Amino acid sequence: MSLVEMLCVLGVASILLVGTLPSWRDILRSQALKAGSAMWMACLSQARAHALRSGAPVAVLPVVPADWNQGWRLVRDANANQVLDSGEEILHAYGPIAGSVNISVDFGSGKPPQFLPSGRPRQAGTVLLTAGPQRRKLVVNLLGRTRACDPDAADADC
Repeated sequence: MSLVEMLCVLGVASILLVGTLPSWRDILRSQALKAGSAMWMACLSQARAHALRSGAPVAVLPVVPADWNQGWRLVRDANANQVLDSGEEILHAYGPIAGSVNISVDFGSGKPPQFLPSGRPRQAGTVLLTAGPQRRKLVVNLLGRTRACDPDAADADC
């Protein structure tokens, strides 16, 4: 094999590789959204289960106030004020989602999700995960049930 042949093969291989990068980026974003959605589904389910089991309100609070992208935690919210006070037990902590996933939580009036001892949320709401042009939404109804949907789908019921 000559040097010219090897350079031609490397040139063709690099052109093929560059052509696959955009689709690879979309796959990584999609996987980050799936992982983030699964993490939030588990978190909300766990918060509801803890509230039912303990008979005390359980809140999902951001680690950094108003910045869900830095992570969040489940807190046994003894006084139901939706704020981590001294002496309140942190049940579980979740780190930030890998990749460039942005999280927007809307449970009305800027309040975080909180589950009452009955297993119902204080208020229905949504968690929106965004990675580039792709989005995934989790909807929590007034019974405390959570479902995932694609807000960009033609038949989306989000």
